[in-house]
This record gives sequence, structure tokens and C-alpha cells, in this order.
Amino acid sequence: MFEGIGGGWDGRAIESVDPGGQIKSMLPTAQIIGTTAMITAERLRPGLVRTRNPLHMTLGELDDRHTRRLAEVEGILNKSGIATRIATRIRDAVWTKVARNMISNPVTAITGATLGQTFGSRYLADVSYQMLMEIIPVIEVYGSKLELDPSTIITSGRNLGDVRTSMLQDLEKGHRLELASICDAVLELAKLRNIQMPVTAAITALAHFLESGERIAAA
Repeated sequence: MFEGIGGGWDGRAIESVDPGGQIKSMLPTAQIIGTTAMITAERLRPGLVRTRNPLHMTLGELDDRHTRRLAEVEGILNKSGIATRIATRIRDAVWTKVARNMISNPVTAITGATLGQTFGSRYLADVSYQMLMEIIPVIEVYGSKLELDPSTIITSGRNLGDVRTSMLQDLEKGHRLELASICDAVLELAKLRNIQMPVTAAITALAHFLESGERIAAA
């Protein structure tokens, strides 16, 4: 996120996902192409996965240059059947992906709701909308912006319908939840700039509690 941006943030690691920058130290920056992937997939049973939309990928150099290798990778992925585009600003694409995950995954894990229910219920949609309003100042303070307007993000989530997020599926299977990259990292970056995210922090704490297994079984 902070490679090659200049200023006091240049080269900084995000502790929530890479404590001490251990992973970053093993990956030469020059070999990295920024990427996002978008797909809704549900594992119905071993060997059977259902998806409501095809896989879409976004690529971008860390300095947003349009390089030969970037075009080559895009061409390979498109020829393989994966709809792929090159982002004008890769960090905008990454933040948009993070925002969409953050306002949906933990909410569905806590409530057991599908994406359609989350963004269709006036109760849950309001929670997700508040979380979206909280992340926008964080995105902007780091020099990026959402690629989509908030209403489009909410509507597109609702239109996905009866889809259970990966975090809800992981919770049901007793797997670890991706809270570090989806929620904790955003809260970490917000704290560095003294930006308050009370709704997001509360939802994240509830999701961590569910993951911890500290719930007391009903008598």
C-alpha cells in the first residue's frame, strides 16, 4: 500500500496483516503487481461451488504506470476467460474492494444474513451504510477515492441476492475469519490519522467475539 508513494508513509507496513513487515521484506517491490479479484462463490458441498457472477480482476503497477508486463498479464488473464482490466489508479481499486468487503462480510457473519438481505433490510443496510460513510474519510486522507459512489455499492450488493459471504461460510465451518485484512487494517489506518470509526469498530469487535468461540451455549 505504501511502497513508492513518497513522504513519511513510504514503505510502511500495515501491522494488522503483516506484523513487522515480514511478508513485505520477502517480496521485492519491483516484482509486485497490484491486484483485486471480485467474485461471489458459495461452496455447496465438496467439489461443487456456485457463483452468481464471473470472476473479474483488476491490475495495476504500484506507481500506476502502464507497463508492458502489465499489458501482458492482462492479455493472458483475458484469454483464459477471466475478465481483467488495468486500473488507472490501483489503490482506488483496492480501497473499493476493501470497502465492499468491510461493509458486508462481518455483518453477514454476525447476523447470518445473505448479501441481498444485508443490503435489502432497512436495519442492516443502514449499518452497512454507516460503515461506508466511516471508511470514506480514511480512503481520502490517504490520497485515494472509491471507484463507485456509495448508492451504487449498496445497490449492487442488494442485487447479488441469496449469496452467503465467504466470511459467513468460514464462520459456519469453524475457520478463522479474514478480519485482519477486511476490518482490522482499516481501523489501524484510521487510528494513525485520528479518524473515528465507531460503528465499524463495534461490528468488528462482535465478529471477533464470534470467531473466538467464547459464546456460552444456551441451556
